[in-house]
Amino acid sequence: MGGTGDPVRIAANIVSGVRFLGAGAILLDSGRVVWLTTASTIWLAAALRIGIGSGLYVVSGIATVVVLIVLLIFEHLAEMLEKLMSDTTQKRKNMISQNFRSFYKDVPERQQKLFLDFHNNHPYSTISFQNRELKYLSFGEGKKTLVFLHGALVRPDMWFYPITVLEDKYRIIAPLFPPQLLGAQEAVDFIRAILKKENISKVVLIGYSYGGGVAQYFAEKHPDLLDKLVLSHTGLLGREDSSEQLEKFKKVVKLIPISLLKWRLKGRIEYVPSSEWNEFHKAYFMEINSKLNKRLFLDYIENMLIFADEAKDFPVDKREWTGETILLGTRSDKDAFKHFEQLLKLYPNSKSYIFEEEGGHHMVFLFPEEYARILSQYLE
Repeated sequence: MGGTGDPVRIAANIVSGVRFLGAGAILLDSGRVVWLTTASTIWLAAALRIGIGSGLYVVSGIATVVVLIVLLIFEHLAEMLEKLMSDTTQKRKNMISQNFRSFYKDVPERQQKLFLDFHNNHPYSTISFQNRELKYLSFGEGKKTLVFLHGALVRPDMWFYPITVLEDKYRIIAPLFPPQLLGAQEAVDFIRAILKKENISKVVLIGYSYGGGVAQYFAEKHPDLLDKLVLSHTGLLGREDSSEQLEKFKKVVKLIPISLLKWRLKGRIEYVPSSEWNEFHKAYFMEINSKLNKRLFLDYIENMLIFADEAKDFPVDKREWTGETILLGTRSDKDAFKHFEQLLKLYPNSKSYIFEEEGGHHMVFLFPEEYARILSQYLE
């Protein structure tokens, strides 16, 4: 047939065909997109050939030189950036190690190793939540998911020993609440955001102290997301005296210097003769103590007042959650054990275990092996 060909259509068809070759080169490896440079080079090679075929020899030659320079330079640049990131990561690990040694130098070597290995082997993931970058732990390949909620002013690593025991059997999620904590609804929304990101539909929720309060609130708001509820060493959500006690504490915090506040917190680090973890317990809370300041304390109280206000309408004689519940407590816990019997009545479909050790409110720190054994037993 007669007529002239349309070079634009020819080029368009070449680009259309080559894009499939490029797309086929791109792979997902361990959550990272790789071979992007190869894919783009395939496309560029096709573009250069179109240019040569069209008689644009000078332009194609210059473009070829530019492409080769870019590929050579960027290869070395990528290596330099990778080395820089590796060095930065190593420096961060060294800083963690130095900080660790300064606080944990008197802790028995085996306990030091367990705790440091936990940190090195369980890096935080990041999630954008309400215009903030918050962190959480996520690992394990089990069919069931355990969500560990930590207590006030501490971190998810308070759970390091039970998590180490359980991570081979379960998938583990552990949100890192900010040091000043979150209100009840905000904390629940944070957990839901993590579950959505990780594509998790059902969990066993394990809350300790403040985390136990969050777990109670979560169970009332989203019972459909729960498989089981575990409340450990926690108070009663919705009790009338919460706001009043917090307001009194707020006045005290405003009046006294931060050094005195830290001294009072240090006084809560009790020595328990029957525990082999006294030095670890002391080191952990001395490290936490070193990072506290008055502004953080006041923000913490404000968030707890929000929490108490959000929970004030919760009935203290009935709960919507009727699923399986596990209650853990220690007789010597002066903070939370006084609410144990009432929690048992609130959750009729519950199993309970009372630790007889003198672990007080810090049972998981002072007797982690026993705590992990009982938790594992009740989860199964």
